[in-house]
Parts: sequence; structure tokens; C-alpha cells
Amino acid sequence: YLKYCVCNTTHALRQIAYAQMQQILADLKVPVVYEIDPAMELPMTRMDGLAHVVGAHDDVADAYDSWTSAISDLISIGVYTENHTRPGHWPLIDIIQTGRGGQTVEEYRSQLSMYVMLCSPIILGIDFR
Repeated sequence: YLKYCVCNTTHALRQIAYAQMQQILADLKVPVVYEIDPAMELPMTRMDGLAHVVGAHDDVADAYDSWTSAISDLISIGVYTENHTRPGHWPLIDIIQTGRGGQTVEEYRSQLSMYVMLCSPIILGIDFR
């Protein structure tokens, strides 16, 4: 898994950088799930064919209001109605902070359930020890 963030630059520079990294990964000849982060552009850019996972939102805190707000934002900008979610191309809401203590058990379960229903990859930002 490689997350390649080329934030705070132009759309054109992001396209070049993401395509160059895509070629480097292809030359490795090993399977790599590749994430890019063009979410700062509205309307959100799909950048089809460049990556498997597209970062679709800013950082989401370990709080119920934070992730529910993120989902509302993504719905309002059309992430789930404009073909951003399809086989081989998934919008990542953000890393899940499950178990850090900012939510109740029911809120964590709800968050995981919503991410699954919205086809967001499940990436956990926790220490399993």
C-alpha cells in the first residue's frame, strides 16, 4: 500500500506526479494498492486510471461529529453520485481511529458500518497491542 500525497500544489502538477509514481509502481511488477489525494479540488477530481484509492476528505478526528460531518460533505460534493465509487476505484473517507477513546462502542460500530456501506477502504489508525 502506498499513499502518495502531493498536496498544496496545482492540479496539473498533481497529475504529473501521480502518473510518474504510477509508472514507478508498474515497473516494480509487484501488486501495490496505490492511493492519491486530489480531494482538495472541488468538484472532486477522479483522476481515473491513476490509482485504486482516492483520498476523498481532510483528516477525520476520533469523534462522532467529525466522521458524520465528513460523510455529509462527501454526499454534498457528489462523491457517491458521480461515479467515484466503482470496482478498482474507491474513495477513502479517512483512516479510522477506532478504539482511541473519542467515541462510544456504538459510535465506533456505526462508523465502521458506514465506511463499509459507502465502499470506503477500511484502514485502521490504531495500535493493536
